[in-house]
Amino acid sequence: AREFYESRSQLNLLVAGNQLSKSSTMIRKNIEFACNKNLWTEIWKTTPKTFWYFYPSDSVATHEVLKKWIPEFLPRGAMKNHEWYGWDIQMSSGEVEAIHFRSGVSIYFHTYGQKFTVLQTATVHMISGDEEMPVPLVDELVARLFSTNGIFNTCFTATIGQEVWYH
Repeated sequence: AREFYESRSQLNLLVAGNQLSKSSTMIRKNIEFACNKNLWTEIWKTTPKTFWYFYPSDSVATHEVLKKWIPEFLPRGAMKNHEWYGWDIQMSSGEVEAIHFRSGVSIYFHTYGQKFTVLQTATVHMISGDEEMPVPLVDELVARLFSTNGIFNTCFTATIGQEVWYH
């Protein structure tokens, strides 16, 4: 988990059994990379603005943000208003849509069920997928990272035998 968290590689996979900190590690990595401006010139050629974080559904994303991200990982107390680490949440129709950090980076939450055409219109600096994502979606998501030399992260317990990850 530490190697995954610290990695600046463009492709990062964390595959392990259930309840071994995979998702927690990826959440912490997203927050740190979104807020720690000292890392940005080491990682990207341009200033990051947009990260995407994928969950299986909107309800899972909302539950995870409200029950895990906010109480366990997002800055709280005086740090909630910090000039880099401060943040606000954006909700739409009762579901989490994004977390906007004062650093200038926003993490937008998406689902694996979205139409590909919805995902073809953005420049993204980091994409993270929690749980096994549909293989056809991987190529489209990686293409969103070409112009930024962005980072693709995914963490999951391998249960459906996706051969794309064996290379």
